Amino acid sequence: MTALHLAAPQGQREMMRALVAAGGGINRRDGQFGAAPSNWAIEYLREMGGLPAVAGGRDKPGKALLRDAGESGNEIIVALFRRALAAI
Repeated sequence: MTALHLAAPQGQREMMRALVAAGGGINRRDGQFGAAPSNWAIEYLREMGGLPAVAGGRDKPGKALLRDAGESGNEIIVALFRRALAAI
């Protein structure tokens, strides 16, 4: 896990910007779950009950977050998104 993994679920935007600017691996996977920092942020939101709203969302350019989840390569996250969308 990296500092970026820790900053992501906390919503530490300035810290995340500084870490990425310093060369932090935005797509680097942690050793325990094989998850990128974005996966950690999504899991944090899921634990708070927010995944159904997040699962149907889109990023700033308009790409579906489910598509982003699929592109992450993490099938667990994809399955969580699909279950959340089915519950909406």
